[in-house]
Amino acid sequence: MPESLLTAFAKKQPQFTVKYFVSCLFLLALSAVQAQAIQPPSITVTGEAAYNLSPDEIIVRISYEEYFATPEEDPASKVPIEEIEKLVIASIKDAGVPDDKITMGEARLIRPRVGQRFLRRRINKSLLVCVSNTEEYLRLIRQLESDGVFEQEVTSFDLTEYRHTERQVYEEKCELEALVNARAKAERIASKSGRKIGRVMQVRELDGKPGNPWDASAYQLTTSSQGASGFQGIPVSYTIEVVFELVN
Repeated sequence: MPESLLTAFAKKQPQFTVKYFVSCLFLLALSAVQAQAIQPPSITVTGEAAYNLSPDEIIVRISYEEYFATPEEDPASKVPIEEIEKLVIASIKDAGVPDDKITMGEARLIRPRVGQRFLRRRINKSLLVCVSNTEEYLRLIRQLESDGVFEQEVTSFDLTEYRHTERQVYEEKCELEALVNARAKAERIASKSGRKIGRVMQVRELDGKPGNPWDASAYQLTTSSQGASGFQGIPVSYTIEVVFELVN
Protein backbone atom coordinates (compact mmCIF):
# COMPACT_ATOMS: atom_id res chain seq x y z
CA MET A 1 0.00 0.00 0.00
CA PRO A 2 1.58 3.32 -1.01
CA GLU A 3 2.60 5.50 1.88
CA SER A 4 1.24 9.01 2.31
CA LEU A 5 3.27 12.09 1.47
CA LEU A 6 3.26 13.08 5.15
CA THR A 7 4.69 9.66 6.15
CA ALA A 8 7.31 9.79 3.42
CA PHE A 9 8.36 13.28 4.46
CA ALA A 10 8.53 12.22 8.13
CA LYS A 11 10.88 9.35 7.24
CA LYS A 12 13.25 11.71 5.44
CA GLN A 13 13.06 14.22 8.31
CA PRO A 14 13.46 12.30 11.57
CA GLN A 15 12.75 15.33 13.67
CA PHE A 16 9.41 15.82 11.91
CA THR A 17 6.39 14.73 13.93
CA VAL A 18 2.68 15.28 13.73
CA LYS A 19 2.97 17.50 16.79
CA TYR A 20 5.58 19.59 15.01
CA PHE A 21 3.34 19.86 11.94
CA VAL A 22 0.36 21.01 14.02
CA SER A 23 2.57 23.58 15.74
CA CYS A 24 3.56 25.01 12.37
CA LEU A 25 -0.07 25.36 11.35
CA PHE A 26 -0.82 27.11 14.63
CA LEU A 27 2.03 29.57 14.13
CA LEU A 28 0.84 30.36 10.60
CA ALA A 29 -2.70 31.00 11.83
CA LEU A 30 -1.38 33.16 14.66
CA SER A 31 0.68 35.22 12.20
CA ALA A 32 -2.39 35.83 10.05
CA VAL A 33 -4.38 36.98 13.08
CA GLN A 34 -1.58 39.29 14.16
CA ALA A 35 -1.33 40.73 10.64
CA GLN A 36 -5.02 41.56 10.76
CA ALA A 37 -4.66 42.98 14.24
CA ILE A 38 -2.08 45.54 13.15
CA GLN A 39 -4.36 46.94 10.42
CA PRO A 40 -5.22 50.51 11.45
CA PRO A 41 -8.84 51.31 12.29
CA SER A 42 -10.75 52.78 9.37
CA ILE A 43 -14.08 54.25 8.30
CA THR A 44 -15.86 53.62 4.99
CA VAL A 45 -18.12 56.29 3.51
CA THR A 46 -19.64 57.21 0.16
CA GLY A 47 -19.36 60.54 -1.62
CA GLU A 48 -21.72 61.88 -4.27
CA ALA A 49 -21.90 64.84 -6.61
CA ALA A 50 -24.37 65.67 -9.39
CA TYR A 51 -25.28 68.38 -11.89
CA ASN A 52 -28.34 68.83 -14.08
CA LEU A 53 -27.09 70.64 -17.18
CA SER A 54 -29.12 72.65 -19.65
CA PRO A 55 -27.99 71.92 -23.22
CA ASP A 56 -26.14 74.59 -25.14
CA GLU A 57 -26.49 72.82 -28.50
CA ILE A 58 -29.85 71.51 -29.73
CA ILE A 59 -29.97 70.01 -33.23
CA VAL A 60 -33.23 70.10 -35.19
CA ARG A 61 -33.83 68.38 -38.53
CA ILE A 62 -36.23 70.28 -40.80
CA SER A 63 -37.42 68.34 -43.86
CA TYR A 64 -39.18 69.83 -46.87
CA GLU A 65 -40.13 68.64 -50.32
CA GLU A 66 -41.54 69.64 -53.67
CA TYR A 67 -45.29 69.72 -54.11
CA PHE A 68 -47.85 70.34 -56.82
CA ALA A 69 -50.15 73.33 -56.73
CA THR A 70 -53.01 71.42 -58.40
CA PRO A 71 -54.80 68.28 -57.14
CA GLU A 72 -54.20 66.65 -60.52
CA GLU A 73 -50.45 67.12 -60.00
CA ASP A 74 -49.96 68.85 -63.30
CA PRO A 75 -46.17 68.87 -63.89
CA ALA A 76 -46.38 72.55 -64.76
CA SER A 77 -47.73 73.25 -61.26
CA LYS A 78 -44.80 71.68 -59.42
CA VAL A 79 -43.09 74.03 -56.96
CA PRO A 80 -39.35 73.24 -57.35
CA ILE A 81 -37.17 72.33 -54.40
CA GLU A 82 -34.89 75.34 -54.98
CA GLU A 83 -37.76 77.75 -54.44
CA ILE A 84 -38.97 75.92 -51.34
CA GLU A 85 -35.46 75.79 -49.89
CA LYS A 86 -35.07 79.55 -50.24
CA LEU A 87 -38.30 80.10 -48.30
CA VAL A 88 -37.33 77.69 -45.52
CA ILE A 89 -33.80 79.07 -45.10
CA ALA A 90 -35.09 82.65 -45.12
CA SER A 91 -37.57 81.78 -42.37
CA ILE A 92 -34.84 80.08 -40.30
CA LYS A 93 -32.60 83.14 -40.61
CA ASP A 94 -35.49 85.42 -39.66
CA ALA A 95 -35.61 83.43 -36.40
CA GLY A 96 -32.07 84.66 -35.67
CA VAL A 97 -30.15 81.52 -36.64
CA PRO A 98 -26.76 82.42 -38.23
CA ASP A 99 -25.46 80.80 -41.42
CA ASP A 100 -22.84 78.70 -39.60
CA LYS A 101 -25.59 77.00 -37.58
CA ILE A 102 -27.43 75.76 -40.69
CA THR A 103 -26.13 72.59 -42.35
CA MET A 104 -27.42 70.82 -45.44
CA GLY A 105 -28.78 67.36 -44.71
CA GLU A 106 -29.78 64.59 -47.09
CA ALA A 107 -31.55 64.85 -50.45
CA ARG A 108 -33.80 62.07 -51.80
CA LEU A 109 -36.06 61.40 -54.74
CA ILE A 110 -39.31 60.00 -53.34
CA ARG A 111 -42.65 58.82 -54.70
CA PRO A 112 -45.40 59.17 -52.09
CA ARG A 113 -48.31 56.76 -52.02
CA VAL A 114 -51.90 57.53 -51.03
CA GLY A 115 -53.90 54.34 -50.63
CA GLN A 116 -53.32 52.30 -53.78
CA ARG A 117 -52.31 55.35 -55.80
CA PHE A 118 -48.73 56.47 -56.31
CA LEU A 119 -48.19 60.21 -56.60
CA ARG A 120 -45.65 61.85 -58.84
CA ARG A 121 -42.00 61.73 -57.90
CA ARG A 122 -40.56 64.69 -56.06
CA ILE A 123 -37.36 65.76 -54.29
CA ASN A 124 -37.19 65.73 -50.50
CA LYS A 125 -34.39 67.53 -48.65
CA SER A 126 -33.51 68.41 -45.07
CA LEU A 127 -31.55 70.95 -43.06
CA LEU A 128 -29.85 70.53 -39.69
CA VAL A 129 -30.28 73.61 -37.52
CA CYS A 130 -28.35 74.19 -34.28
CA VAL A 131 -29.85 76.42 -31.57
CA SER A 132 -28.41 77.11 -28.14
CA ASN A 133 -31.36 77.02 -25.75
CA THR A 134 -35.10 76.59 -25.29
CA GLU A 135 -35.88 80.19 -26.17
CA GLU A 136 -34.14 79.92 -29.55
CA TYR A 137 -35.84 76.58 -30.19
CA LEU A 138 -39.30 78.05 -29.58
CA ARG A 139 -38.46 81.19 -31.55
CA LEU A 140 -37.59 79.00 -34.54
CA ILE A 141 -40.91 77.16 -34.32
CA ARG A 142 -42.91 80.39 -34.05
CA GLN A 143 -41.08 81.96 -36.99
CA LEU A 144 -41.76 78.97 -39.24
CA GLU A 145 -45.40 79.06 -38.17
CA SER A 146 -45.63 82.80 -38.78
CA ASP A 147 -44.17 82.44 -42.27
CA GLY A 148 -46.61 79.65 -43.08
CA VAL A 149 -43.99 77.12 -44.19
CA PHE A 150 -45.51 74.44 -41.96
CA GLU A 151 -48.63 74.53 -44.12
CA GLN A 152 -47.07 73.15 -47.28
CA GLU A 153 -43.29 73.27 -47.57
CA VAL A 154 -42.04 71.71 -44.30
CA THR A 155 -42.96 68.04 -43.93
CA SER A 156 -41.26 67.31 -40.58
CA PHE A 157 -39.59 69.14 -37.70
CA ASP A 158 -37.65 66.76 -35.42
CA LEU A 159 -35.40 67.15 -32.42
CA THR A 160 -32.51 64.80 -33.20
CA GLU A 161 -29.52 65.61 -31.00
CA TYR A 162 -28.56 67.66 -27.97
CA ARG A 163 -25.54 68.13 -25.74
CA HIS A 164 -23.67 70.38 -23.35
CA THR A 165 -20.32 71.32 -24.85
CA GLU A 166 -18.61 71.38 -21.42
CA ARG A 167 -20.03 68.09 -20.20
CA GLN A 168 -16.56 66.58 -19.63
CA VAL A 169 -15.60 69.55 -17.45
CA TYR A 170 -18.61 68.89 -15.22
CA GLU A 171 -17.85 65.17 -15.07
CA GLU A 172 -14.37 65.99 -13.74
CA LYS A 173 -15.89 68.44 -11.24
CA CYS A 174 -18.21 65.68 -10.04
CA GLU A 175 -15.28 63.34 -9.41
CA LEU A 176 -13.46 65.92 -7.29
CA GLU A 177 -16.57 67.05 -5.42
CA ALA A 178 -17.55 63.45 -4.66
CA LEU A 179 -14.20 62.92 -2.92
CA VAL A 180 -14.56 66.19 -1.00
CA ASN A 181 -18.07 65.14 0.01
CA ALA A 182 -16.81 61.76 1.23
CA ARG A 183 -14.05 63.37 3.30
CA ALA A 184 -16.47 65.82 4.92
CA LYS A 185 -18.84 62.97 5.78
CA ALA A 186 -16.02 60.88 7.27
CA GLU A 187 -14.75 63.83 9.36
CA ARG A 188 -18.25 64.48 10.68
CA ILE A 189 -18.77 60.86 11.71
CA ALA A 190 -15.26 60.43 13.17
CA SER A 191 -15.55 63.59 15.27
CA LYS A 192 -18.51 62.11 17.13
CA SER A 193 -16.17 59.48 18.61
CA GLY A 194 -13.36 61.94 19.26
CA ARG A 195 -11.25 60.80 16.34
CA LYS A 196 -9.88 62.27 13.14
CA ILE A 197 -9.42 60.83 9.69
CA GLY A 198 -6.02 60.17 8.20
CA ARG A 199 -4.86 58.94 4.83
CA VAL A 200 -7.07 57.51 2.11
CA MET A 201 -6.69 53.74 2.17
CA GLN A 202 -8.97 52.75 -0.70
CA VAL A 203 -11.24 54.34 -3.33
CA ARG A 204 -13.88 52.48 -5.33
CA GLU A 205 -16.24 53.81 -8.01
CA LEU A 206 -19.87 52.88 -7.40
CA ASP A 207 -21.29 54.05 -10.69
CA GLY A 208 -20.12 54.93 -14.16
CA LYS A 209 -20.76 57.88 -16.37
CA PRO A 210 -24.36 58.66 -17.43
CA GLY A 211 -25.86 57.38 -20.65
CA ASN A 212 -25.52 58.55 -24.20
CA PRO A 213 -25.70 62.37 -24.27
CA TRP A 214 -27.18 62.26 -27.76
CA ASP A 215 -30.24 60.22 -26.79
CA ALA A 216 -32.97 62.57 -27.97
CA SER A 217 -35.72 60.24 -26.73
CA ALA A 218 -34.71 61.08 -23.16
CA TYR A 219 -34.76 64.78 -23.86
CA GLN A 220 -38.30 66.07 -24.15
CA LEU A 221 -40.02 69.42 -24.30
CA THR A 222 -42.21 69.92 -21.24
CA THR A 223 -44.78 72.56 -20.38
CA SER A 224 -45.47 73.78 -16.87
CA SER A 225 -48.85 74.83 -15.49
CA GLN A 226 -47.87 78.45 -16.17
CA GLY A 227 -47.35 77.65 -19.84
CA ALA A 228 -43.57 78.12 -19.78
CA SER A 229 -41.76 75.53 -21.85
CA GLY A 230 -38.40 73.96 -21.11
CA PHE A 231 -36.26 70.89 -21.70
CA GLN A 232 -35.38 68.18 -19.24
CA GLY A 233 -31.78 68.58 -18.17
CA ILE A 234 -28.75 66.41 -18.90
CA PRO A 235 -27.81 64.52 -15.70
CA VAL A 236 -24.14 64.23 -14.76
CA SER A 237 -23.35 62.36 -11.54
CA TYR A 238 -20.57 60.46 -9.79
CA THR A 239 -20.51 58.27 -6.66
CA ILE A 240 -17.50 56.73 -4.91
CA GLU A 241 -16.78 54.67 -1.82
CA VAL A 242 -13.73 55.79 0.18
CA VAL A 243 -11.96 54.09 3.08
CA PHE A 244 -10.17 56.55 5.41
CA GLU A 245 -7.75 55.67 8.19
CA LEU A 246 -8.94 56.68 11.68
CA VAL A 247 -6.40 58.36 13.97
CA ASN A 248 -6.60 59.60 17.55
